[in-house]
Parts: sequence; C-alpha cells; structure tokens
Amino acid sequence: MKHNMLFAILLLTTTTACSSCLKFEEKYTTSGGSEKITHLNFLKNNTFILKHQTWRPGAYENKETTNTEGTWSCSKNQIILTTSKKSIYNAEYLAIGKNPLAINEKTMVIHFNPDNENINDYLNNEIFYPVSSLSD
Repeated sequence: MKHNMLFAILLLTTTTACSSCLKFEEKYTTSGGSEKITHLNFLKNNTFILKHQTWRPGAYENKETTNTEGTWSCSKNQIILTTSKKSIYNAEYLAIGKNPLAINEKTMVIHFNPDNENINDYLNNEIFYPVSSLSD
C-alpha cells in the first residue's frame, strides 16, 4: 500500500511539473562556427545529453568532444538543466525574432542566460536552435 501511494505521488509530481512547460522539440544545436558546436538532446525521462565539440581551424576531423548528462525541468518558458556534477544552468524558451541566419522569426529557441561567474562556460549566453529549423 505504501509503495502504491509513493508511486502515485511521484507520478503526479512529475506529470504536474512537466505539464506547466511549453511544448518544445527534442533536438537543438548551436549555429556552429568559430571551431565549435554544441548539441542538446532532451530525452523523455527528463534527462538531457549535451555534446560539445571543438576543433582547430581546418581540423574538424580531429575534434574534441565533451559529453555532459543530467536532468531537466521547466516551468512555462523557463528551463533548468542540472548536470550530474550538480552544475545548474538556466535558460529561456523564446521566439528568435529577427536574426542573421534567416530562420523564421517565430521559431522558438533556447537561450541560456548570461552568467558573469562562468563567463568562459560554453553555455554562457548561448542560443540553441531546433535542429528542424536548420535543415530547411
């Protein structure tokens, strides 16, 4: 009986937490350039995988890849990523508006907040675009 009640509470909490989110896509990526690119995949079990790649000019085939995993949560248009090392990143889900990439202005992107404490972090002030919007 205790286990059933605990399961019901956990299910209700997860359902309630996710139901307050705006609907967003599963796969996002930065626009690349400057010898770096980052991919963000949201998984259905409220986990995520970040894949950050860097390379020397002209040496993409020798790229270095860093994978980061963790959990995500959201409330309306606010997204929070918590890594397995307990780092926390805040982002906002918003319409891109006018942009130099010629992406539809209504396209919803994920913008990581500027973080003055971690100015060199690769997520600092970064914009992630839905992969589907870049393949048109």
